[in-house]
Amino acid sequence: MSLPTDYYAGRHRTQYDGSPLAKQNCAPTTAANGSRAASGGRIDKSGGDVRALVAQSEETSPATPGWSLEDQALACRRLGVAFAITGGGWVALQAAHDAGRFVSVPGDSDQFGDGTCSGAFDGDHSVGIHPGTAADGTWPLADPICPARRQEKPSVIRAYAEKLGGAGFRFGVFTDEVPKEDEVIKAIRLAHLLGIRHVITTESEPRTEFGRGLTPEEQVFLIREKLHTPILWAEELGVELLLETHGPVTDSVDRMAALLDALGHEETVGVCLDTGNSWLGGAEPIDYVRRFGKRIKHVHWKDIGPEWQSKRGTVFGCGMATIPLGDGVIDLEAIIAALKEAGFDQATTLEVAGADNVRLSAQRLKEWCGRCLGSG
Repeated sequence: MSLPTDYYAGRHRTQYDGSPLAKQNCAPTTAANGSRAASGGRIDKSGGDVRALVAQSEETSPATPGWSLEDQALACRRLGVAFAITGGGWVALQAAHDAGRFVSVPGDSDQFGDGTCSGAFDGDHSVGIHPGTAADGTWPLADPICPARRQEKPSVIRAYAEKLGGAGFRFGVFTDEVPKEDEVIKAIRLAHLLGIRHVITTESEPRTEFGRGLTPEEQVFLIREKLHTPILWAEELGVELLLETHGPVTDSVDRMAALLDALGHEETVGVCLDTGNSWLGGAEPIDYVRRFGKRIKHVHWKDIGPEWQSKRGTVFGCGMATIPLGDGVIDLEAIIAALKEAGFDQATTLEVAGADNVRLSAQRLKEWCGRCLGSG
């Protein structure tokens, strides 16, 4: 399930992951879920992986099943995650939660309702609480017993913690604020849920003097860093992430090639060719088809008027075209022929403003496609 806020969560880990001592792995699994949230997905371990970081002889109570907060702290140090044990009970926990921190809370699970997955177990337990509050006032609960995150009332969480630790109960805090979830990742997750195959993204045009002064290699590196985690999400969920021609890097065929090479994951990363943007950015749209062929998975159709000729190479992206296809300077019919030769068989979009322009563009596009298919 998604969180009620934009805080990053990543996938929920359950303690029943097939690892040794899985039934005792509630605390290690809570540490795994907290590490993932606090690192924005950079650290992604199972409860079994985390448990293996601490030898039984190093545990606070080696003869007792389960882990203490101190054992969690030792594992987090070895993961390179900032984790602190604190007291102060409910007031301190509320403050940490409201400050955007993931908290690890020991307690007695008999306080959870019998109708919930958490209520399937009664006894000493460890759960994680993600930051964020839903409209109904509930908090996101990462219970390692449960197959997915769920929402729980703060009053129930308080009763759970105080039943074991008293009014001044101790808990663990992942001291790095949980980052806000990346918008591209949110789109990928939504596409997966809706059965949509493609998500289109692009670079951001530099808006500062510093950004405009970056070398092409530095620009590629920044885009690669931004898209690294979204690409892993897309690969895992079976969604293809398409880079639209819409900036200084993607509006150059050579720089787009360098970016695709740097990103890798060829089966997951493709191209969305915007005929107007690429021409306006200084490239020839047909060269993308010749260079990238079947990696083009979507096309945004637009034409550009001759009055934009003097601005080529200095303007990146122009939104919707204000003229119908065929009234501008771009040889769109030749692009259609090149796409056919490359085996293109995907959806396309008309990015044209005005009802009359849209109708005329659709008519011309149909005619060009018909001539192209008739010549095959």
